[in-house]
Amino acid sequence: MSSPDPGTETELSLSVKLEALLFVAAEPVTTAQLATALDVAPSVVERGLNELDASLATRGLRLQRHAGRVQLTTAPQLAELIERFLGLEATTHLSRAALETLAIIA
Repeated sequence: MSSPDPGTETELSLSVKLEALLFVAAEPVTTAQLATALDVAPSVVERGLNELDASLATRGLRLQRHAGRVQLTTAPQLAELIERFLGLEATTHLSRAALETLAIIA
């Protein structure tokens, strides 16, 4: 019997799995949806989300929670950089959420 190959799903931490699921999610998702996908209890997902949130604090992404749903967004302090990168003029009035969505799509 051989051991799993390095890098297989079974060796990845919960926060890494959550980050991947949130990255590919087309829209904000509930803790219950994440729990179902990972086959764990919602309380386990909450612990993983808290761990992910802490690890993102020094990076360019943030975990945003609203109305019982969660999603990955860009860090607010990077809005101007993202606007420039996407070629958006300063006169373009997009909401922060719209800019974050554009950044995720790009």
